[in-house]
Amino acid sequence: MKELIDAYNNTNFTISNPSFNIHIGAVNPELNELLATSNATTWACITAYNSYSKPLSKDENSERHEQLKLKVKGYTFFEGAELVRMRIGSQKLVYLLKVSQIRSPLRSVNILNKMLL
Repeated sequence: MKELIDAYNNTNFTISNPSFNIHIGAVNPELNELLATSNATTWACITAYNSYSKPLSKDENSERHEQLKLKVKGYTFFEGAELVRMRIGSQKLVYLLKVSQIRSPLRSVNILNKMLL
């Protein structure tokens, strides 16, 4: 478990446009500005890559990412990636803003899980 926590703490989460990095536990003025200009107070970082930690092929991951983008089309979202410094490789991510607009935290988690499946 410690290895997994260390991996997350040593990850660069990037947003592509506008371009900036997010680090766990660090204040991020760029993210705060993006939330303010988008009139959002909540956000989530989700990926369709390697669901349930089962490695998939590059083509499979790319296809799942495209499907995820279609599923979040009605929401405010930005594309990005995660770069884990402890291993080689990266995953494409979707940063979904205004997660609270989905009505409740539990409902948000259920909808996000359905988006990834």
